Amino acid sequence: MVNFEKVRVEKKETIGQRLEKVLALTAEEINEQLRKYAPDNKNIPYVDSGGQIEMTAFRVKHGGPYAQEDIRHDQQTINNCLDSWGGLYKEEVKKRFEQKAGRELSIEELRLAYQKEQQKSEGHLTEVVITILLHRYLKDRLIIMRTAPYDDYQGIVGQAGRVDHLMIDKKSGKVICTFDDIEVVGDESRLETKQEKIKKIAHSGGAHIKYGFSLDGEGADKKLIRGSLHNVPAFYLQMNKETLQEMIEEIGNNKNNQPTEKEIFMASSLLGQLQQQSSQMLKEQEYLPTKLKQNLLATQELFNHI
Repeated sequence: MVNFEKVRVEKKETIGQRLEKVLALTAEEINEQLRKYAPDNKNIPYVDSGGQIEMTAFRVKHGGPYAQEDIRHDQQTINNCLDSWGGLYKEEVKKRFEQKAGRELSIEELRLAYQKEQQKSEGHLTEVVITILLHRYLKDRLIIMRTAPYDDYQGIVGQAGRVDHLMIDKKSGKVICTFDDIEVVGDESRLETKQEKIKKIAHSGGAHIKYGFSLDGEGADKKLIRGSLHNVPAFYLQMNKETLQEMIEEIGNNKNNQPTEKEIFMASSLLGQLQQQSSQMLKEQEYLPTKLKQNLLATQELFNHI
């Protein structure tokens, strides 16, 4: 596990604390990007402080497409995933979290404690670092956010596969792609599994996102659209442990909220991974459904001009 707590930015602030602040600032900038296209709903948080799509923004009362009961059902699906992943109904697990807290915990508190623990994992940190890097590098042209918890978790509840990020082109209004993150720690089998999963999603018609955003209209008349997305090109991004550590420190020590040379180089490398996968997927386009093929061509066209 990345030991970022040992490295300090200032006497009273660790790299980890600084990273959380940068992520929160990034999330607010993403909200501002989205609010620009939804002038009637300026007070609604479209992403949370972690840059993750806020499911409550899709309620009918907020102009979204889903009834409160539908969203509540999806939240229960998320809770079931957390309970299963964390083993939160096991007595020994419950005792471990309660010993840390110094008191008894409800199931809701156990879920929060488990999620907080997971935020220190390499997988979570990779997701956070990629969000910040790509946003800083591409925010003038693209809106990049983390997917809603439901879409992030859906891979373990029988859907096509979980994805971590959503990328929207502000110029065309189209969803360019979605992608999953993977931290590479020397285990090639994980990378092969991810590659097979992405290929499976492609052959099934692309990713399906329930809580998605897109833009409709031209120029200043563009409006934010909330709802499900289909036939979205899906890719993956990889980052090794050493690079992850380096980027955590680089971001944590960057006080200007503008990308440094190292950040630009890394973000460009990540974009190159997406471009390469898009090109490779198009080489096998005879096996792809028509709608996904059309979306891939648009994606590749954008990548070629960024």
